[in-house]
Amino acid sequence: MKKLFTLLVSIFLMTGFLFGQGTDLANDIAYNGGWISGSNGGSGFGPWVINVPGGMPATGAAFIGTSDIATADKSWGLSSTEGITEAIRPFNLSPTTNDRISIKMDNENIVTPSGRVGFDLLNAAGDSLMQFYLEGTKMTYTINDAAGPRSTTVNKTFTGLLIEIEFNSPTTYILKITDIVPGTVTTLPPNNLINPTSNNQVITHFRLFNFQAGSDVFFNEVSHEVGVLPIKLESFDATKRTDAVELNWITQSEENNEGFYIERSINRTDFEQIHFEKGNGTTNEKVNYSFTDEHPLDGVNYYRLKQIDFDGAFEYSNMVSVDFKGQVSIKLFPNPSTDKLTITGDFSELVTLKIVDLNGKVLHQSEQFFAEQADINLDAIPSGSYFLQVISTKKQSTLSTMSFVKR
Repeated sequence: MKKLFTLLVSIFLMTGFLFGQGTDLANDIAYNGGWISGSNGGSGFGPWVINVPGGMPATGAAFIGTSDIATADKSWGLSSTEGITEAIRPFNLSPTTNDRISIKMDNENIVTPSGRVGFDLLNAAGDSLMQFYLEGTKMTYTINDAAGPRSTTVNKTFTGLLIEIEFNSPTTYILKITDIVPGTVTTLPPNNLINPTSNNQVITHFRLFNFQAGSDVFFNEVSHEVGVLPIKLESFDATKRTDAVELNWITQSEENNEGFYIERSINRTDFEQIHFEKGNGTTNEKVNYSFTDEHPLDGVNYYRLKQIDFDGAFEYSNMVSVDFKGQVSIKLFPNPSTDKLTITGDFSELVTLKIVDLNGKVLHQSEQFFAEQADINLDAIPSGSYFLQVISTKKQSTLSTMSFVKR
């Protein structure tokens, strides 16, 4: 199959036609069931070409116009009733540094373990350089690149994903996956494209594929944006200190960069903003940034940067993490709290208790001898989200920082 596909792509590149002599089959009523409106075209591409079992006319597949992707526009679907079905289109320009490729997609159930629906990026020889798909009965989407196939940890959804591929270099990218309905974002660390035996890592084609008879893959708003990334992030690191986490990042260049919101999470899903660092607008010079989180939470702290432009557009960085488990076991309850907060632990010493808001303002501070339990009256604390710091008065070191909500 690989050799056949390579031959088909090669013919397309050399002659400019394949199955329809260069026409966009997505707009051909013979292959789309009479539905020819919506965000099928996208930007930065040539026409779609369909490759189906049995040749043309398409007895095994068609573009269809029904989907439940949570978006205002209708969505195209690639339906398969037999074998492997592919829809291929060329890039007008090969994606490279600071470019972004994006697509919204979802899928129906995949019955057999060998079934697979998704998309990939191809070189001129038809080699896959990066692939994103849902396979068999798996409950999470898979990414396959130079590091090999692995789970993205993003759960299967029937309401749609926005997948964005952002290039730090011609062969290095960051993958951002947004679950459209809840709006949660998963950002994978920078990774490399596959280096095939042909040693050709230049992207020339986008392929949508359906390897599962009886299933559909839906998509819309496919686009290739050239030179749109506002900053080129060289690195982003987190380092554990005695009572804090030090974050450092470097930009190689910036364009209209207002700044960075630093966001933190304890579960990789729910993030809170803990700091804003002003950017340098537009510059081609390398810039070093740093921030110290003096109130890390117990357990693994996940951090990401939300870079924002002057016009309000924003991008997320990859996530970094630090395991910041306290030296003593301290718990608080109830959470959320109303009139009183209780903390318990397996130690006894004089401690300072501080309640700090998200801006670092101290709203409560008291000193008491901690003997397995302590209570704090919350009557004077307004409703909202806070941190409770437990500080060793003698050592002047933070034993624990915990988040809670006052109702």
